[in-house]
Amino acid sequence: MKLHDVVTAEQFSEYYASNNLRTAEEKVSYLTKAMKIRATRSHGRETPEEALAGLEELALLGFWRASW
Repeated sequence: MKLHDVVTAEQFSEYYASNNLRTAEEKVSYLTKAMKIRATRSHGRETPEEALAGLEELALLGFWRASW
């Protein structure tokens, strides 16, 4: 499964399993590379889980697909 196939939040678990991603850190790193994100901005320190939630939300919005 590829990231552009994910259109609902429930599909992320299948996406992560198909790419052998287990920890929040692995998922954040993989999503960042898949969406070709160069930098992020946050107010203060984010936990890996908070960063992951933000990336998943961004992925579902689909704006990153415009760079394809």
